Amino acid sequence: MADVQRLFVKITRESLPQVKDRYPFIYLERGRMEIDDSSVKWIDADNNVVPLPVATLNAILLGPGSTVTHDAIKTATLLLIVSKRRKLDIGFGSQRPSGSVRG
Repeated sequence: MADVQRLFVKITRESLPQVKDRYPFIYLERGRMEIDDSSVKWIDADNNVVPLPVATLNAILLGPGSTVTHDAIKTATLLLIVSKRRKLDIGFGSQRPSGSVRG
């Protein structure tokens, strides 16, 4: 059997992503979240398009009147659904290591 060398990377506190480098959350309502040209965008009720910096967000809170596409759900951030009474109804999301590229 051939010798297989493994690459080990030393993980330090400095190499881990810091919470201070990220925004805690963004609250959105009455619009649509979707993927376009491999970036996540928000289209509000007036058809204004806003690119979302999902790599720097800890969570996205979606309020009443929000829709989201299946591809946008696969983003690397936590997605929370909030009702009219500001009560958290559903939370879901995916995590991937910082710096990884989605294929």
